[in-house]
Amino acid sequence: MKYLVAALMTLLSMAVVSGCESAPEKISGGPDAIRSLLGNWTLDSIGDKSFAMLVPQDAAAKKPTLDISADGKVSGFAGVNRMMSSLNLDAISKGDFKLAPAGTTMMAGPEYAMKLEREYLDALAKVRNFRVDGSKLTLTDGATQIMQFVRGG
Repeated sequence: MKYLVAALMTLLSMAVVSGCESAPEKISGGPDAIRSLLGNWTLDSIGDKSFAMLVPQDAAAKKPTLDISADGKVSGFAGVNRMMSSLNLDAISKGDFKLAPAGTTMMAGPEYAMKLEREYLDALAKVRNFRVDGSKLTLTDGATQIMQFVRGG
C-alpha cells in the first residue's frame, strides 16, 4: 500500500508539472512587450511572399534583419544597405509598433537586392502593430500581416 501511494503521488506530481507547461506566450503589448522584441530578427516573409520568393533562385542574397535594443534603437540590414531607426517605447507597451522613418547607408547593389530593399523598407513603414509568438515576430497594419521575422537567423 505504501508503494501504491508513492506511485500515485509521483504520477500526480508529474501530471501537475506537465499541466503547468504551456506554449510560448503570445505578446503584443503590456510590460513584457519591449523585452519580447529585444535582439536580432531575420526576415522570413513580406506579405504572403517568403524570402525565397522575393529573390532570384540563383542569387546569393542575404536576408534583411532588425536588431532591436532596450533603448528603442533599431538597426539592421535592409538588403543592400545598413538601416537605422528607433521605436516609440511607450507605443510598444500598448501593442503599437511605431518606427521612426528609417535611414540607410547609400550603397548600390544588384537590381534584385535593391528591389528587395525597397520592398522591405516600404513594408516597415506600413507597420502599426506587432505580435511575438515564441521565436516569431509578426508585424501588421492592424488587420493584415505585413512582415514576419524569426529570432536570430
